[in-house]
Amino acid sequence: MLARLARILLMTACGPLLAAILPVDAHGLAGGSAASDTLRVTLSAPGGGTVAEGETGHFEVSVAGSTAAGAVTVKYSVSGTAVSGEDYTALSGEATVAQGESTARIALEALEDGILDKGETVVLALTGATGPGTLLVDQTAATATIADNGSVTISLAAAADTISEGGAWRSAVTMSTPVADRVSVRWWTTDGTALAGRDYTAADEVVSFQPGETSKPISVQTLKDDNTEAVEVFYVSLGLPFNSAGNGADAFKIDPNPQSAFIECSVRFPPPDPRVFRLKKPVGARYVIGVVAAETTPGIPYYELTDDDDKFTINSLTAQISTTAPLEAGGFYELTVTVHDECGAKASVDVNVIVNGTPKPKGTIQDVTVEAGESGTVDASKHFIDPDTDKLTYTTTSSNASVVGVSVNGSTVTYEGKKEGSAEVTVST
Repeated sequence: MLARLARILLMTACGPLLAAILPVDAHGLAGGSAASDTLRVTLSAPGGGTVAEGETGHFEVSVAGSTAAGAVTVKYSVSGTAVSGEDYTALSGEATVAQGESTARIALEALEDGILDKGETVVLALTGATGPGTLLVDQTAATATIADNGSVTISLAAAADTISEGGAWRSAVTMSTPVADRVSVRWWTTDGTALAGRDYTAADEVVSFQPGETSKPISVQTLKDDNTEAVEVFYVSLGLPFNSAGNGADAFKIDPNPQSAFIECSVRFPPPDPRVFRLKKPVGARYVIGVVAAETTPGIPYYELTDDDDKFTINSLTAQISTTAPLEAGGFYELTVTVHDECGAKASVDVNVIVNGTPKPKGTIQDVTVEAGESGTVDASKHFIDPDTDKLTYTTTSSNASVVGVSVNGSTVTYEGKKEGSAEVTVST
């Protein structure tokens, strides 16, 4: 028999690689035909080359030739821009084509990561194989792209739609989902009845979101003027993002409705609220209680007063409150003052008027007997009640000072016997 050499090849992307040299008989047979002993192993990507987030695609290992003699086990490398464990379930690096079969599938489970991105790749390449016969392994890489078919809504955050002259309208540009790339969004103002440069400072700006960011604050400054005007409005709008690497405009949904911002005349009562006026004693009609003025824009404000007791009036221009009827001791009166300015803005504040109450005696001071030259004391605070809890001042008198002399220090009343007789001591506040 004549002998010759046959080569077993490991195929690469660049060409054949010599793997081993085996002797065969003169007819090219070694326990069977050469054709039946040579198996070609290849790897293909999932259909279409993409797998959507949240779905599973399959790489496929194929063996050309008969595997009747035994299974073929392949090893493969994993690379690409996708991150194992974050973008897809980790792969084992090995797959087996069962005996008698011609294919095996490698499952690629793409994970939802909650971030819109341009698509990341998973690259597999066969690195070797074991099995019966001669194995020709094609090391050409197969690539699958994990596709993100989600979308992001870009809108203006809810904000107070009414601001005072000189104040700032504040909101934020928001994205409903973070994005893996840098995204820029344009926002701008448009005149309504409010005019840029006179009533507010115009804006036409771009905010940039870095990967993972979802909110960017914005503001528009309003301007104070010397005019008395009705409530005015301007609008804030959003434009399509640009510089969104890899993500087309179709992935972004822009709120098409401009947000309205109303500028009203500034009118307010500074604190406190309520305003409290305390009167030490009852007063009659036409008594001036005080002034309750508001802070308003230039112009002539108009004041009005609500009084359920009908005992007060207010000067509509100066905000001075006066009485129209007597106020009794211990009286408590609740009023409301409202101011209107010439452009329709208004504000209100509560006003309380409190009149000190009259102290009242508590019981009587017991009769006492004292010898001439002797003295005693009485604590007057134990015999009076003040409804306002004010500190009281006491006075005392004797009906016959030659019999009983009296004096007071604070709330202590001192009496002293002078000579035989009787006298009545009076304590008052």
